[in-house]
Amino acid sequence: MSDIGKKESPGEFAATIDKYANDWKMELFALIGFCVSGVIFILSGIQSGDALTIAGSTVWIAACIIWMVPYRKYFTNSEG
Repeated sequence: MSDIGKKESPGEFAATIDKYANDWKMELFALIGFCVSGVIFILSGIQSGDALTIAGSTVWIAACIIWMVPYRKYFTNSEG
């Protein structure tokens, strides 16, 4: 059976939060990888003279950077 609608106890919720507390580091690392990929595609677009590749890759990098904004809270909380 599915657990849809099942109520979690406060202890279970806290354990879930602790389990995924450091996942933001992995996600941030992946987003940085996506940005590097975008830069490589921009360089490829420049070399081949493809303006659409350059434009698309620029939007890709901007979206990844915007996606990184929520992770700022982890940096501000850890600076103490």
